[in-house]
Amino acid sequence: VHAQVLAFTEGFSQVFHPSMLKCFQTSELEELVCGQRGQKWDLSELSEGIHAAQGYSKDSVQFGYLIRYLSELDPGMQKLFLKYVTGSPRLPFGGFGRLSPVLTVAKMLTPEGDCPDLYLPSVMTCQNYLKVPEYSAFEVLVQKFDYALKEGQNEFTLS
Repeated sequence: VHAQVLAFTEGFSQVFHPSMLKCFQTSELEELVCGQRGQKWDLSELSEGIHAAQGYSKDSVQFGYLIRYLSELDPGMQKLFLKYVTGSPRLPFGGFGRLSPVLTVAKMLTPEGDCPDLYLPSVMTCQNYLKVPEYSAFEVLVQKFDYALKEGQNEFTLS
């Protein structure tokens, strides 16, 4: 990766003189360039930074389930969630509110007569768009998301 590091350094130096970076600690530079590492996500940050649409509102029971689920994730599962939804294992500097495009949660429509609890969530990573079935209980959402995050990391399908 030597060539890539040199190219990055050269490009970065065109914007900032390397001497200007001495005021930052290594961890601060890493966060600015690579995004935030796993930090506890609080309910207010999640509620403010995630948009509800297409059948869900911020007051929807299922949206509340998702926000609660995300607030309880450990750093390893946070990383899996971010990679599943955005394609990147880290949030940008500034957290959920700085994602571009904004993370949007929409209701997944299931065939009439089918139980939504049978379906996994799906995503469009290029748009930070998460489709969540209308799960009947928080425990169902946890089970389906845990499975999707762990098993869906290398899956790519067109629907």
